[in-house]
Amino acid sequence: RSAATQAWLSQFDPTEQPTAQAMLEAMLLVSRDAFAERLQALVRERIDAEPGRVGLYVEREWLTRNGVPHRMFKQAKRPPRRASGKGPDPIKPTVPYDLEVGSEGIVAQLLTEICRASKGRIVMQPGPNAIRHKRIRRFILVTDFVGSGDRGWKYLQAAWRVASVRSWWSLRATTGMAFEVVTYTGTVAGIKRIRAHPSMPLVSQVAGC
Repeated sequence: RSAATQAWLSQFDPTEQPTAQAMLEAMLLVSRDAFAERLQALVRERIDAEPGRVGLYVEREWLTRNGVPHRMFKQAKRPPRRASGKGPDPIKPTVPYDLEVGSEGIVAQLLTEICRASKGRIVMQPGPNAIRHKRIRRFILVTDFVGSGDRGWKYLQAAWRVASVRSWWSLRATTGMAFEVVTYTGTVAGIKRIRAHPSMPLVSQVAGC
């Protein structure tokens, strides 16, 4: 044991120290550099797994109304409700008085680096216009951690509520768009919730939780 570890354990009652030590041994400490390298490597691996252009999206909190996420893209009010416009901001506070940027800031930076090196094959946060023009074949949502799965599910649902997105998904085997989620790690329950979304996303993770 290191001196720092021993000092931390000494705060506990002797009868509780074995439990505290077991907890420490079950933890994996991940440095920022290791996090960045491994998550970027997995994202690149998924991008290279299939041909075609890819849209990368940063998972973040999404505005809801009565529990229903706002649509990710603008769409016409009348059928066929064609979507148009730009994509979502990678970082956006859900309330105007809370401007704190969480882990999505780190993820956004990592994905920006990947996009810059892709020579146009990867698009950051594409909207409907870019998805059509560039023929985006995969919608990959990237996050650091899937806990309950609620935040990721709402993000996917925000896209799923757009009629054009559902249409693209229905054609995913040929010319449409499939969904994926890439995370550094996640709970079993959270990942199960994400996989249960109607878009049937493929979920990949660096390490188990």
